[in-house]
Amino acid sequence: MALDDRDQRILTLLQADAWLSYEALSRKVNLSASAVQRRVERMIASGIILGARAEVSVQDAQAPLTIFLVAELEEESRAALKRFSAEAVVAIAPFFTVVHNKKTVGRALRLD
Repeated sequence: MALDDRDQRILTLLQADAWLSYEALSRKVNLSASAVQRRVERMIASGIILGARAEVSVQDAQAPLTIFLVAELEEESRAALKRFSAEAVVAIAPFFTVVHNKKTVGRALRLD
């Protein structure tokens, strides 16, 4: 899909603030809100825009945060897994609950 200057400007604006409304974008690129919406939807459908995200402050979030960690161990043994689990809890526990095989192996500390 070829992008024109307005598409590029829309992408730049959305990268800076993914929460901009179509109306706000339209004012910045001199198009109607419906034209901006069509362009954004076209870029989503073509895979140029993959999504939007919210960055959450771990300290201020009131809801629990779940993180999935994928790790490859150099050694495949029960002892290596035990060492990894102990180190992961130390490294991650100040911020998160660590779960391994559906069992909690570490707890988050409150950051006040």
